[in-house]
Amino acid sequence: MREAFALDREAKRRLYAVWMEAHEGELLLVSTCNRTEAYLYGTDEDVAAVRTLLSRHAGRSWPEAESFHFQDEAALRHVLEVTCGLRSQVLGDAQIFSQIKEDYRLAVEAGSVGTVMHRLLHSAFRAAKRVASETSCIRALRRWRVWPCRLPGVILPVGVSQTWKGCACW
Repeated sequence: MREAFALDREAKRRLYAVWMEAHEGELLLVSTCNRTEAYLYGTDEDVAAVRTLLSRHAGRSWPEAESFHFQDEAALRHVLEVTCGLRSQVLGDAQIFSQIKEDYRLAVEAGSVGTVMHRLLHSAFRAAKRVASETSCIRALRRWRVWPCRLPGVILPVGVSQTWKGCACW
């Protein structure tokens, strides 16, 4: 399922072009190795339009059972937690921050974000930097090159390569 909704850079550009032709809502598409999400500032009709847009791209119907939808404060909290790496399988994953910054850059280039999304994402970027530099838990994990890996109901220690700076779960 995840692979069908995954978006590479060119797919995001195409979807932004389609979006901009017919909608005024602010849209940011985020696609990492572990998630595809749409951050939207718009109406209920825009929510339905985003689902349709992504479903057409995937060539399948919207996955109601596997998807989630946050609104208002819960949506803001979710964006902040994802950007800070707090909703990652690898807690504090800095790569998520970089991927969201790149996705934001693409959305800015496409003109699909406005004042609200700019403010939200810049706030999320500042928060992510603070979490990385000021949170003792994340600093300790980086110092020891061990990360907790989240699986449903389980947290596993994960080793991190000194040279690659990525992670490997086992």
